[in-house]
Amino acid sequence: MAQEIKTQLQTDPTKRCPYCFTPLKLTAENCIECRSKVGPVGKLGLAKKPPNYKAYAAAILWATVLAIYIWKIFF
Repeated sequence: MAQEIKTQLQTDPTKRCPYCFTPLKLTAENCIECRSKVGPVGKLGLAKKPPNYKAYAAAILWATVLAIYIWKIFF
């Protein structure tokens, strides 16, 4: 199995979308099928998912709001 993956990666100069597994060119930045952003190719031929900084910022904001709410209610 691992040998098949290695030979396929050596003969097939593409990467696959991490969301829909569509084959893409190595230079592609967006998937042609699902329109999601893709990063550089990883070890197994899948493109890496780029970090979603807006989601991280939103999670930190809401965790802060929750902490302040709990502080005001209980302390």
